Amino acid sequence: MFHSSGTTGQPKGIVPARPDAPFGSGLTLDRMLPGAFGFGPDTVYLCPAPLCHAAPSGWSMGTMRPRRHPAA
Repeated sequence: MFHSSGTTGQPKGIVPARPDAPFGSGLTLDRMLPGAFGFGPDTVYLCPAPLCHAAPSGWSMGTMRPRRHPAA
């Protein structure tokens, strides 16, 4: 769950919408990273941004999430 103070200045939780894809099928970002940037099993990714924000968290999880190969 992400947290935000929004425009009120009061902390609150943010629950993202549930995806329509079946659990474990991965996100679009997961499928994009290997081809666009050559990310693979040996990739080391440093995220200097706070992981409570959506973008850094998404990129970090997309880098670490296991890849499913067609042959597997």
